[in-house]
Amino acid sequence: MNSISPLGHTVDRIVWDTHAVTMSGADVAGAPFKLTADRAVVTLPLGVLQAASVQFSPEPVEVLHEAARLASGPVLRISLLFDRKYWPSDMGFLRSATSPSGLLSVFATICSLDRRR
Repeated sequence: MNSISPLGHTVDRIVWDTHAVTMSGADVAGAPFKLTADRAVVTLPLGVLQAASVQFSPEPVEVLHEAARLASGPVLRISLLFDRKYWPSDMGFLRSATSPSGLLSVFATICSLDRRR
């Protein structure tokens, strides 16, 4: 499997159908480029999707609609490791809470180091 990554390139348009994908934009020097492949995995930051910085043809309406509903912000993740499981078996492994100000979400993953329990 061959892979092409336009690292350092700015992609401004993606044209796709069931047979091919074409990405176009500007390379590092500002010269226009165009890449075509049978398939592509496209990963874009949420802000790029929401700002419509990349034009899609045809437009993935459902993906863009769901991206518009998302938000990003500060998050704190805490992982706690214990020698053995002491919590009830019906307790979920992931708990979350929001700070009183609502500005910070905290996610705690709780797991046992003893894999037998």
